[in-house]
Amino acid sequence: MGSSNELSPSAEAVMERASLMVEILVRELEQSGDQASEPEHPGIIHYYRLYQGTLIPLYYGENICGRNLHDVEEAYGLDRILGYLLETGGNICFFSMRQGDEPVILESGMTISCADLELKVLQIEFSQNGMSTEKLVSGKRGRRTHGI
Repeated sequence: MGSSNELSPSAEAVMERASLMVEILVRELEQSGDQASEPEHPGIIHYYRLYQGTLIPLYYGENICGRNLHDVEEAYGLDRILGYLLETGGNICFFSMRQGDEPVILESGMTISCADLELKVLQIEFSQNGMSTEKLVSGKRGRRTHGI
């Protein structure tokens, strides 16, 4: 057997798995119809790492910021789950819990509205074996780092 300092095969296998990191700017929706004005609060950037098949629920007021708990409970239920992020086939899909919304594949620059929040995808980055590469998801822009 190896020394106690070695990583167990399961922990080592997890660290070597490919993953996607998504960077999302979360801020309050604009109250007026004027898109040119800046929001009162600049927002908070959230980072989520998803391994193959990972499902991450977005809990309003817990792992995603928000101040309007009462209205969200009425619209989304007492558990306040806005939706789920799912890694599927090298992409990140967002499943909204709002009735009638279709799942969407996230792309850099995309904006999603949930409850009183705006979620803007700033970047999706692919990571494999400790190396990171910015993933080209829109086909229009993006750059690769650390390789190719």
